Amino acid sequence: MTQSLVHEITTSAALPTILAALTTELTRLGCGARELPDGLEISPAAMTGTTVQTYADHRMATFAAVIGLA
Repeated sequence: MTQSLVHEITTSAALPTILAALTTELTRLGCGARELPDGLEISPAAMTGTTVQTYADHRMATFAAVIGLA
C-alpha cells in the first residue's frame, strides 16, 4: 500500500465517522459539540461523569483516557 493511499484511507474515509463519535461522546459528557465538515466546534462546559463508548477505535479510547485525566 502506498503512503498516499494510507493517508487517503485514514483521513478521508474515517474523518466523518470519528467526528460524529466525538460529537456524541462530548455531548454525553456535558460539553456543547457541533460537527463541522472539517472538524468540531466545542463549547467548553463542566463535564459530568459517564460511560464513554470507544466504538472499537483506539483513537476514541485515547480520547476517553485523556478526558478521564481532566
